Amino acid sequence: MAEQGSDGFADVMTLMEAEQLCERLEGVAVEEYGGPKWSKLDETLSRLNIQAHVNAMTRSDEFI
Repeated sequence: MAEQGSDGFADVMTLMEAEQLCERLEGVAVEEYGGPKWSKLDETLSRLNIQAHVNAMTRSDEFI
């Protein structure tokens, strides 16, 4: 996790980590919903979403 900024918010991930996560995104077949592959995708998308919210709230570089 990145350091907390002067605004009191901490980044959830670095720019490099976000890029790597986005590059690895893959679709999931309907039959796999609720399974391990879907769970990992859900976790990744949630982390990216949280970082996007932090970037918007802090009006910082919106790299997501």
